[in-house]
Amino acid sequence: MTQILAKLVVIGLLGILAVPQNAQQATGSVQGVVITIDPDGGRSVVPGAKISLDGPKHIDAEADAEGKFTISRVAPGSYGITAKAPGMTATQNLVVAAGNVSEVALEVKVEAVNESITVTGTANQVDTKEASGTTPGTRGSSGRLSR
Repeated sequence: MTQILAKLVVIGLLGILAVPQNAQQATGSVQGVVITIDPDGGRSVVPGAKISLDGPKHIDAEADAEGKFTISRVAPGSYGITAKAPGMTATQNLVVAAGNVSEVALEVKVEAVNESITVTGTANQVDTKEASGTTPGTRGSSGRLSR
């Protein structure tokens, strides 16, 4: 009887341990780096970029100081991934498969600026007539006004 009970306990423990492994296999992950291309053709990382993964599930993340990011436990499916940094953005499509790591390099580019400034104002009216009761002045040879 003790042997049967011991076997049932072992089978039960194996069943419990198998559930988390199967749950981990049902998801994938996304890892990558956010970069920009310098004017001289070199690549620079973009630290702190905001990452947004949109598809069957929406997940937000942030790139570290080296421009790298990892998003774990992502449900399988097709996603759009976006990286945003001040004045720059990148968007790309990817597919996440269960048990796999999807790697992506997001090259951010300067966004078009759609900004305008409108200046309006009014001019004050200037009275070109002389006030009543004043004597108009005359200019002398020096060009100075004398009365």
